[in-house]
Amino acid sequence: MLYERKNPLNVFGSQVQHTSLGAPVGVSMSSQLMELLRDITAQINLRDAGVLTPWASRVGDLEWREIKPDTNISTFEITDKDIQLIQETVLFGQRLPFVGVLSGQYLSESELDKVLTDSPYEWYETIAVYRQDDSNPVPQILFFYWLKSRTEDELVRGTKKTAEQAANGMFGRLVYAQQVPVASSTLRQPPAISFAEAFGIQEPDPLAPEPTVVTTRVPTTVNPEPEKETVQQATVTQYALPVLLGLGVAVSTAYLFRKAGIK
Repeated sequence: MLYERKNPLNVFGSQVQHTSLGAPVGVSMSSQLMELLRDITAQINLRDAGVLTPWASRVGDLEWREIKPDTNISTFEITDKDIQLIQETVLFGQRLPFVGVLSGQYLSESELDKVLTDSPYEWYETIAVYRQDDSNPVPQILFFYWLKSRTEDELVRGTKKTAEQAANGMFGRLVYAQQVPVASSTLRQPPAISFAEAFGIQEPDPLAPEPTVVTTRVPTTVNPEPEKETVQQATVTQYALPVLLGLGVAVSTAYLFRKAGIK
């Protein structure tokens, strides 16, 4: 139920969320496109999906670098229809350059490339985040995937998978995301422990050896009397059958002798 809570930015009013940039930190783009991106949440009615705080950035499939963020990420639920509407009305025919996927599951770069194949977006960046409305001293680690629009040449060849379908394949929810200042969008204290410590608790180490499972045999209580009785029964059965067979043979032989007149 990650997406039913209201965006904490509403506490500070609408000015912050409507003037933030809908792209990852450090991305350069034309000033015209930047202004248009800032207008999206003012012109399109998107449902708030929460404010996220970056905790660490992925620098390799198995390596993370903890960061001290200077921006939070304000997110809004978005659909393929919303993207089409934004591109037609707010961006005047230009592609929406970035969307995000918020997921509780970590995916490697190769897994992301596979899931995003034949979709209108490709993987750009992975960051570990926590929600501003997560009040736990050690918040739950979530994974935010920035996706960027494919080139026009790639899109001309056609896509078989929508952005929402790709997000579902990433076990997450498709969102429109905006960078917002930390000072005006922070409601909680920083986590009580480092990202590495939290990651060690919440995520198993993929390189850790398989645990050794030791099966301990628990002795059962045996009643000696029933066991003795069982042995006796087995002994009787063992000798009873030959005796019965012998008697049967003797009776048959006597009958035949009598029949033949032999005494």
